[in-house]
Formats: sequence, structure tokens, C-alpha cells
Amino acid sequence: MKKKILLFFMFALIALCTFGTKNNVKAADLGDVDILIANPGEDSSTQMNFSFHTSVSGVVVEVAKKSDGNFDKAMKITPECIPHAEAYPFEGTNWGISYGKDIDRKIMNVCEAYATGLEPDTEYMYRVGATKFSETRYFKTAGNDGLFVFAVMADPQGQGGVGGAVDKNMNKAWDNAIKEFGMEIELVLGAGDMVSYGGNMSQWRTLFDYDIFTKAPLAGSTGNHDYCDIGNGKVTIGSYLTDNAYNHPKNSLEEYTEGSYWFKWNNVLFITLDSETGTTGYKEQMVWFKEVM
Repeated sequence: MKKKILLFFMFALIALCTFGTKNNVKAADLGDVDILIANPGEDSSTQMNFSFHTSVSGVVVEVAKKSDGNFDKAMKITPECIPHAEAYPFEGTNWGISYGKDIDRKIMNVCEAYATGLEPDTEYMYRVGATKFSETRYFKTAGNDGLFVFAVMADPQGQGGVGGAVDKNMNKAWDNAIKEFGMEIELVLGAGDMVSYGGNMSQWRTLFDYDIFTKAPLAGSTGNHDYCDIGNGKVTIGSYLTDNAYNHPKNSLEEYTEGSYWFKWNNVLFITLDSETGTTGYKEQMVWFKEVM
């Protein structure tokens, strides 16, 4: 019987807890949308989720097989969108939200979309827009042979920018996977502290613009920095900051929304816990964890 193996890269990427004007520059050509990311669906062999922010109406997500070469036969997905004020129901408090220079948060909408019925072990491409589409990005659905490569990104804190250290390290991981194993990375796990300040939309933008996320989805988890607003104060009333950055499977305990979730990739069950819930939250999540297992 052919031995099944799982190939695993880990990169602990430590960055400074500061941000500057360079993170206010949108590097990727995203057209009508901003802060675009693909996240794995609960069954990643047939599902992929998408999250983005936009001030443009009529935006759709187009998903097509990479082999098609264009989007003429694309699946067109209408996202579920809510206004910024509803997505972040703590405006007027000391918890600040900033998209960066010249972007008015009041006109932004937070959107999520779901691609279902995809074919397993298949390369897809996607783009998002209405009047001006984003750059084309890619992902591959999970197979079922027990053989795949994934990378772990720890503590990037939204730093580095395009061409920065974090971006370069992940590009090295991608190249090493091909060189050493003859396979591309299919999935990236984020081990928390993905940004320095969860309320700084510019840092989510910088993170999601890394080259690797144009080629593979991100399964993120939360750290204390991800719960912090633009003023470095922890938002304790809910995981709004991360819920509105990601579109993870909605299968956790209800009160933890997307802070804890699970998904299946190939022959592996991944379970993510929220480290910012305190002692009571740990106990409740462990009960949930056992139920999932």
C-alpha cells in the first residue's frame, strides 16, 4: 500500500509591532474591491470562501477553472454584503477603524461569498468586481490522496509589504516546495497576530497582498494583536475585526463566530481555536473541540 505522507513547512516570521505610511498604499490591483482574500470552506475539496470590502454596488465573484484560460464559463457568485457601520457596531467609541489615507469607511461594505460544487483536486482562478475587476488570483481545491504541502505563517503582524521580508520568506517557501517535493503549496495556515492592529485595514491589505495569497488560500487564527483597534486597545465585545477580515466556516460555537472553526483539507481535519477568550472560553472551546473530533 502506498505510504501516505504530509509535507509541512513552518516559518516563524517575527516583525516589528509598528506601522507606517507604506502600509496605506494598496499594492495589488484590486479594482472595485479592497482587502481581498480566499479562505478554505468546510469541505475544501468542493468549497472555497471569499472575503472583501467594497464601496461599489453590483460586485460579483467570478470563479473558473484555470484550464479554461478565461472567465467566459465562469461561475458568477453574488456576495452577501453589510454596511461598515453594521459590520463594526462600535463606532463612536474609542475603538478606531481606519482604511488608510483617502478612504472613507462610511461608504464601505463588508462582503462574503461562497463557491460551492467545485471539483476536487482542481486548479481554479477567480476575480472580483463590477465596473473594474481585480487581478486574477488562483487556488487549488483539496484532493483525497493524503499528499499535499501547506505552509504555516506565524506572527507576521501585517508587515513587510510587497517585496518585504515576510513576502520574500513565503515566496522562498513556495519555491522550496517545488524544488524539494515537486509540488506547490496548496494552503497557508496563519498562527495568529496576523496584523499588529486589527482595526488598521491597511495592515490587512498588506497581509492579503502577499504574493502567496494570489496562489493559495489562508486559514487564519487570532492573536491578541488581531483583536486590537487602531489605537492598540483590545476590542473585547466580540471578534468583529477578524470576522470581517476573513470568511471562515461558520461552524464554531455561536458566541465565538469565526474565532474558532474547523475544515477538512484532503485527509486532514484542521481545527482552529481562539486564544483570546479567557479561561471560561478555553473550557467551552475544549468541549466543542471534543465534539468536533
